[in-house]
Amino acid sequence: MLDPIYNNFKIPSNAETKTHFRQFMRRAADGTLAFAPETAAIGMYPIWYAPAQTNEELPHSHSFLELIIVTGGRGKHRAAGKTSAIAKGDVVFINNALPHCFAADDDAFSVIAVSFLPSILGYNDVMLRDYDLIGYHTLLVPFGRYDVGGFFRMRPPPAVFTTISFIAFHLIELFFADASANRISMAALLKHILSLMRTHHRERYGERNAAPLAGILDHIHGHYRERITLSSLARRFAMNPTYLSTKFNRIAGKSLSRYINELRIHRAEALIAETDIPIRAVAAAVGYETLSHFNRAFRAVTGHAPRDGRGTEAHRKSGKLF
Repeated sequence: MLDPIYNNFKIPSNAETKTHFRQFMRRAADGTLAFAPETAAIGMYPIWYAPAQTNEELPHSHSFLELIIVTGGRGKHRAAGKTSAIAKGDVVFINNALPHCFAADDDAFSVIAVSFLPSILGYNDVMLRDYDLIGYHTLLVPFGRYDVGGFFRMRPPPAVFTTISFIAFHLIELFFADASANRISMAALLKHILSLMRTHHRERYGERNAAPLAGILDHIHGHYRERITLSSLARRFAMNPTYLSTKFNRIAGKSLSRYINELRIHRAEALIAETDIPIRAVAAAVGYETLSHFNRAFRAVTGHAPRDGRGTEAHRKSGKLF
């Protein structure tokens, strides 16, 4: 079928969505949703559906990030004992650890749900395992406000919402056309959606409500091969070093130096498992000046030597994608 707003993008129907849910998702006994292995390898699952018609909207939490774009009607979001009204034009971001569900107030209630892993944006999926989304969300999309726990809702201007929903329908079409081949394009489109949300939030609430660590994290992921220190970052972002260190530790759950070291090692893991690049070259590629230092750091983070991860099928299926 074509999307119900623009009549331009090919998307699955509600009936097909039920089938796709069972194909791309796994539901644990406690109601937690997780990506099926093939979905985790892609890093994203975007879908349009009407909750009243799919009947799949049971209370649940999930091991991925979720962006909800309300494309029609009115409904409710229920979480943490609180019910929040949502309607067409709302955009909602939900904590992975927050048990929640949606309920329709009318037959027109429909949403685009973009479920994704940090890896689709170039970040480390391990953060979802080790830390709850509150900290990660603050780093990734620095809204700095939450309605209920990890539930954040915004209502952008109509022109911005039109752009966001248009891009989201395009995401769905690309996913079901060939998700693996379109992964890079989907990542770029999702980044654009998040950028629009960030810009709207900054314009409405001002810079003081936007955590500067999002820009710092972007810088780290773009320059992790280089020598990055607390003092150099503080100078670059005009922050007090002590404040930056305290803030980073509180949100990321680890020190800046440990974060950078683990990022380098996880990048190295992927190179070792998926390529034939010599170990010494891998060490240099991720920012280590000596092989001995790299070997010690690698073993400290992973528990095994670099050569033990060479070309392992288990690693390729582990979901540690970058």
